[in-house]
Order: sequence, then structure tokens, then C-alpha cells
Amino acid sequence: MKPNNQTLDRISQLKNQLFGISIISVLILTLTFILMVVFNNQNDAYNFIYIIVGSIVLFVFFMYALKKMQKIYYLAIDTLEQQHQDITISKLCEKECETQYMDLFNNMLDAFAIHELILDTNNKPKDYRFLLINPAFERMTGLKRDELIGRTVRDVLPETEQYWIDTYSQVALTGEPIRFEHYTKELDSYFEVCAYRLKPGQFACIFQNITRRKKAESEQQYLEKQLRQSHKMEALGTLAGGVAHDFNNLLMPIMGYTEMMLDDFSDNSEALFSLNEILNAASRAKKLAEQILTFSRRSKMKSEPVDLELVIAETIPLLRSIIPKSIEIKQHVIKKGHKVLVDPSQFQQIIMNLCTNAYHAIEKDDGVISISLNEQYLDEFLQWNGELLPSGQYLDLSIEDNGQGIDLETQERIFDPYFTTKEKGKGIGLGLSMVLGIVNRFNGGIYLKSTTGKGSCFHIYLPVIEADSDSKENVNNAHC
Repeated sequence: MKPNNQTLDRISQLKNQLFGISIISVLILTLTFILMVVFNNQNDAYNFIYIIVGSIVLFVFFMYALKKMQKIYYLAIDTLEQQHQDITISKLCEKECETQYMDLFNNMLDAFAIHELILDTNNKPKDYRFLLINPAFERMTGLKRDELIGRTVRDVLPETEQYWIDTYSQVALTGEPIRFEHYTKELDSYFEVCAYRLKPGQFACIFQNITRRKKAESEQQYLEKQLRQSHKMEALGTLAGGVAHDFNNLLMPIMGYTEMMLDDFSDNSEALFSLNEILNAASRAKKLAEQILTFSRRSKMKSEPVDLELVIAETIPLLRSIIPKSIEIKQHVIKKGHKVLVDPSQFQQIIMNLCTNAYHAIEKDDGVISISLNEQYLDEFLQWNGELLPSGQYLDLSIEDNGQGIDLETQERIFDPYFTTKEKGKGIGLGLSMVLGIVNRFNGGIYLKSTTGKGSCFHIYLPVIEADSDSKENVNNAHC
């Protein structure tokens, strides 16, 4: 029976008892008067007096007792009625609170769940069971209530990391609330969780899916890193261009006077040998300066509509002459006749440098170098240096190897001038910086994808021009 009904029954009982007492008092008074009449008829004056006095005393005592009992009963009735009102109000408040709680539970944006910790025979946490979840939990995780309630997390998500069980067990066993962020592989999401203990062995958790925020933070860190790299490369290019410019100016008189001396000492074989060595060294130094100027975008370069399929076909035989036969060269080239605006010799130099680096990275007999050319539409493609290529149609030249790969630390410096991981005497570190300079001059982009131990792949993106464009264009350049 409910407490409200009990209170009402008790009030009814008290009222009935009070009514019974009143009836008894009336009967007693009636009996007293009957006795008075009987004795009065017997003409016994003394007995009559005794009866009158006794009746008065009895009546006064009875009325006093009745008043006391009525007062007690009325007080009890008032108390019970007040309790009844309090209970009714309490019930209404409780019902209203329950309604508000259910509204909050069902409409809150954060996911909410109540769990029960499960211990093994050694009283160590091994799992936890779902007791209650709200609709936001279902939306956020994609898991349904009917599939969860009464089941353990290991049953529903077998690959759940032990971290979750250990963390929640600390809350359920110690009673200390906790707030943390963690990634779950099963749901491929990051969550921000607040957990607290309901009672020993049970805990509740409120959490949000923060995967978007985490990805945004990661992208921001990546962009900041690439921006720093871009600024560094710009500064290096400016410095290298200035040095190469001055160095080239110093070489011009050396080469000029050497050529004049060759004419003056044409009959002196010893002098001719020395002068030729000077001229050869100066020529090599000039080529080196030209490579630096290419990297810094300060050298002259002509561009024309070029069919990259033909350039690749011409370059493969040259590669075969410098790369061992034990390394296979695969090619997958589209044949659509699309052209890009480049300098053919410079583009050939890009292929030669990237394939040579791939060969050095393989260092094994069963190596494979893959050269691919595909057409691709890019929508503001983000390059390694943080710059964006405009949307449009591009030809994607990819050169991939199955070598040892490039670690992240090396990737940050791989396009720096004079940076090399090769042994002394095997390279001076200008190959990739020159590739970068050439690609930038032709409004293209470069992207490196590499994993340590799994090889590397360089993508060169060059904008496609109209297939019927036969006009040649010159790229505006600064003079040395």
C-alpha cells in the first residue's frame, strides 16, 4: 500500500474512534438521567442527593477526559493531515523531478552511460557491463541500446583497449572522479570523458566525441610545420641565389682569361694541360652555380608545350645505362597526348635525379623503380611546403621505389641545398633541391610520401595546357 493511502486510512480510523467516544459519552449521560428519575420515584431524598452529586462529578470528570481525548485526537488528525499534504507535495515534486531528469537524460547532447565493473577471481578488473545509456550515446557511437544493455564492453567491442578498463576501474574502486581524453581504435574516434562513481562497483561517464577537434589540431600543427619549412626554403633560396650569383660573376673572368691564355700558350703542352684543368674546374663550378640558381629561381629557363610521354620514353634508355640490370624499371604512362608547359631538358633532369636517388635508396638486387604518368584533377592540393596548388587538371608524374624509405626527420630537410644522406663522394646534396626549383618554376607542385622500411614515392604535379597549343612561351625570370 502506498504511503498516501496509509495516511488516509489512519485519519479515517481516528475520526471513527472520536465519533465512537462521543456516542459513548451521550449514552453515559442518558443512563445517568435515567437513574436520577428512578431514584426520584422512590422518594429517597438522601439517595437522590447522592445520585445527583455523583452524576455531576462523573459528568465533569467524563467531560474533562473527553476534552483531553478530543484534543489529542484532533492534534493527531491535524498532524496526519499535514503529513498527508507533505507526502502529496513530495510525490508531486518527485514526479516533476523525474520528468525533468528524463527530459535531460533523453535530450542532452553529451553521451551518458552507467556501467558496472566486473572483477576476475583475483579481484582484478577485467571488464564492465552496460546498465543504462541515453540516446546521445547511441548517436555518438553508432551502437544501439538493445545491443548493449546487460552486455559487457568486451562482448560488444572485443578490441577495446585495456586502458579504458583500467581507468574506469580506478574510478569505481576509489571513488575519485576523473576527466581525460583518449582514442579508441574500435570506434576510430577521440573522446573527452568525465567519469565518477555512483556506488562501489558502479560508475557513470559523460563524454563527447572530439575527433573533429583533434583532427583540426593535427592539421593546424601540420600546416604550421609546413609553413616553417616554406619560410626556411625561401630564406635558403634567397641566400643560395645571392651566393651563386656572386660566385658566377667571379668565375666569368677566370674562364675568360684562361681561354685567352690557351691561345697564348698553344705551343706549350705543359701549360696547355694546366690551363685546360683550370678551365674544366671553372666549367664544373659554373654548372654548380647554375644548379643553385635553378633552385633559387634566378636562372633563365625557357618553356614550351611538351608531351611528357615522349620525354619519359627518351629518358628510360638513359636510365638503363646508369642503373644496374638487377633493378627493374616499370613504367605506366597514359597516352592521351596532353601537354604541359616545361623545358624538356629540365624535365628530363627531374626524372634522372629522382630515379638515381631511388636507385641509391634501394641497395638490393630485387629492387623495383616504378615510373607512372596519370592525369588527375586537384582541388587546392596542399604541398609539402604548405603552399596550395590551384584547382585544375594536372599530370601526375610519380617515381616510386621499394627501398629503405625516408624517416620524418630526413623528410623535413630533404629539399635543403647540400643536404645529403649519401656517403662522402656519392653526392653533394643538390639533386632534390634542383628538382624543387625546376618544378616551382613551371608552376607545379611536389609531394613526398614515404614510410621507413617501405620505400618512397615522389609525385610531381604539372598543370595541363590545351592539347592544340603549339605556341612557345617564355617564363619571366630575373637576370643573374
